[in-house]
Amino acid sequence: MATVRKQILLSEAQNERLRQLRAETGVSESEIVRRALEAYDPGGGAGAEAGEEIRDALAALVEQNAKTARALETAEAEVAATEEYLRELRAQRTGEAEGLQKSARAAAGSAQRRQRRATGGGRR
Repeated sequence: MATVRKQILLSEAQNERLRQLRAETGVSESEIVRRALEAYDPGGGAGAEAGEEIRDALAALVEQNAKTARALETAEAEVAATEEYLRELRAQRTGEAEGLQKSARAAAGSAQRRQRRATGGGRR
């Protein structure tokens, strides 16, 4: 590939940025300028290759979002089922507790009646 020498003018800030890029990447200033020229889109957007990459990334993101939404729906259904199961358990335990409380009250009443009879305090 034949090369052509070009002299360009840069602002101090651009020149400093070019020096920083060279130091950070180890790539020559000329190569950085060439890469920037290849990536430049006069319309202000990404180049055609970058546009394809962006579309591919966007499609992958949309697909991942759909998977995440399905997983979330499944998780929400599992949470709802678990909540219903816990409500049923509470209802069973509450019913058992009520039954135990009734039995305890009945047993206490019987014990009190026996106590009264034994002490002569029962009804006649």
